[in-house]
Amino acid sequence: FIDAEKDGYPAYLEQLMPLVRAGGLIVAHNMRWPTPSAAYIKAVTSNPALETVFVNMDDQGLSLTLKKR
Repeated sequence: FIDAEKDGYPAYLEQLMPLVRAGGLIVAHNMRWPTPSAAYIKAVTSNPALETVFVNMDDQGLSLTLKKR
């Protein structure tokens, strides 16, 4: 679960990837507000090993990223 300073999200993802096994989830908070990191969104939506959905609940939202392989 990532919930920290938004500019650090890409680095947190990079550090988490080796620790998350296939089938594992990475959940990130604040995907609506405050403005999420564009680099993080690109990282979780352009990597073929990941499948991401965005859940726009309340005013903050979440991203749910499945590590496929």
